[in-house]
Amino acid sequence: MIGGTVPDWITRHFSSLSDVVPLPASGQKHVYFAIEQEKAVVLKTFKADARERRSLREIEMASRIKSARVPRLLAHGAVDLDGGHILWLKEERLPGDSVRHRMKDGPLEWNSIYTVCDHVLEALEDAEAQRVVHRDVKPENIILAHDKTQAWLVDFGIARDLGSESITGTENIFGPCTFGYASPEQIHNRKGEIDSRSDLFSLAITIYELSEGENPLLAGANGPMEIADRTENFPLPRLRNVKDQRFADLIEAMSRARRDHRPKNVAEARAWFREISPARCDR
Repeated sequence: MIGGTVPDWITRHFSSLSDVVPLPASGQKHVYFAIEQEKAVVLKTFKADARERRSLREIEMASRIKSARVPRLLAHGAVDLDGGHILWLKEERLPGDSVRHRMKDGPLEWNSIYTVCDHVLEALEDAEAQRVVHRDVKPENIILAHDKTQAWLVDFGIARDLGSESITGTENIFGPCTFGYASPEQIHNRKGEIDSRSDLFSLAITIYELSEGENPLLAGANGPMEIADRTENFPLPRLRNVKDQRFADLIEAMSRARRDHRPKNVAEARAWFREISPARCDR
């Protein structure tokens, strides 16, 4: 979905960009597709305010995580305008669409589901090596290539750096999250329990939705409190449309409410996944 107009200051300060197209704004973040030196790029701008630390954190994550499954950071900086201080980052534009967009016609085929699982686990393992928790794995934040052979994890806007001071207040009832995908410890802001196993939980919910066409934590729920209750107390149903039950076992293990009942880290989950042959799970 594309819409809106391009502010004059974007044209002035980023004269190397052409064919700039804005996407709908999301909170304090604005995103633009553009061309620079015949290459497709993404420009993200952040208004510096009370959320500046989180914006800076996103830029830091983008520069720190070296992964073939995360967009490559091209440049970043700041611009002073009459209306305030603007942070920006420029990254490569990936050749695909979000899996949320791909699901408009129903569940994904198994080859695509396996690609998503494999490549997002790779991105999360690379993040885990840097002690980074993404905290927002969901269909909107996964890009699947047009030819369906590659997938990438995007948007580290609420990522947690386990080696730095937490930005979220300990007194907050809920932590930064997307209800319906976040783990119980993340929803309830149990900061000492949040690690890469929280991302495994979110990926499991996402994989279930890609396969079955519905997220049972969200379907028919009456608001965040009911979603939180389901997340904590109702196990994710077992995958129905999978031929190799080893994959169903993995998704079941990753989605357990107690983090100590999930794989101990992303590396373990990825090793488990790689023991499974995708060819055995074709629909």
